[in-house]
Amino acid sequence: MKVSDFKVGLIYKILTKDWEAPDGEIIPGKEYVKTILEPANKDNSLFDGETPPDSVIAEWQEFLRVKCSKSKKPHLLHPRSILTAELLN
Repeated sequence: MKVSDFKVGLIYKILTKDWEAPDGEIIPGKEYVKTILEPANKDNSLFDGETPPDSVIAEWQEFLRVKCSKSKKPHLLHPRSILTAELLN
């Protein structure tokens, strides 16, 4: 999937892909409900407690900035880690 497949402010049920741990164990994907937030920028992101440099913001913009329905905390999620996404609202 791509960042452009998602719309800011909408809620999706997301199933992440299985992945291989360093020891070779296969970790199964999980289902989450996430709200898509505005992409990372200097106003909504911190790097070691400070405003991130432009180079870091540029890298972070390749990720979805999401908020988990349970913890309500924002974090980054790479769209390549998503197997399926279903719009809920």
